[in-house]
Amino acid sequence: MNSAMISITLSSFAKLGLMPAADARAALEVALVQRGPDMNAKHVAYILGNYETLGLTPGADARAALEVAEARVGPDLVSDVRAAREAAVVRVAAAEQEDTTTPAAAEQEETATLTAAEEEVTATLAAAEEEVTATLAAAEGEDTTTMGAAEQEDTTALGAAEQEVGPSAEPQQLADVSAPAST
Repeated sequence: MNSAMISITLSSFAKLGLMPAADARAALEVALVQRGPDMNAKHVAYILGNYETLGLTPGADARAALEVAEARVGPDLVSDVRAAREAAVVRVAAAEQEDTTTPAAAEQEETATLTAAEEEVTATLAAAEEEVTATLAAAEGEDTTTMGAAEQEDTTALGAAEQEVGPSAEPQQLADVSAPAST
């Protein structure tokens, strides 16, 4: 296991909020002692940070290996910290710039979405209105046809009754004539 893998393993335990079991912790410390001489500044910083996050203190041999590595890479560690800090400032500035442009773009996208939805609703309502109008027109046509046929039948029956009884007949006589005869 190299120093990067030790750092990653400790970081994984820390991110998961898990405490390494005693045998895993012992294996990590043995690897620290073995790899201490070839650790770079970044790995020393990460490993120390992960121990802190986990609330652990390295064993005596692992601590000695980390201290030797820290003394060796100390100047690099300071420059790595400075570089990391500068990179963080650049990332924050980029995020702030992105945040200033994002609301305008989001607002344009939302406006376009709302406009499209409004057009769709308007088209749907227009189609529904046309369908209702056509249905009503068809229904009125059927009612008019039915009513016209009924009026025509009534007029025909009335005309036939008037012929049988005569034009001067009283309404009661017309009703008697138009009623079927019961035998």
